[in-house]
Amino acid sequence: MDVLSLGLEEYLLAKKFMTLYNLKPSDALHAATIIANRLDAIASEDKDFDRVSIKRIWVHE
Repeated sequence: MDVLSLGLEEYLLAKKFMTLYNLKPSDALHAATIIANRLDAIASEDKDFDRVSIKRIWVHE
């Protein structure tokens, strides 16, 4: 697992996502981090990420 830092780019994207997609601040920061780091998907049950066109992966036991 890597820990990614949050900087100005992520903050500005998060601010944009909160306005455009009505995301909560924590969801907006996660989405911004995924986009800024060119990641493919997020492991989440939260359907809010679908509004940002982020692929969601959920592992069922």
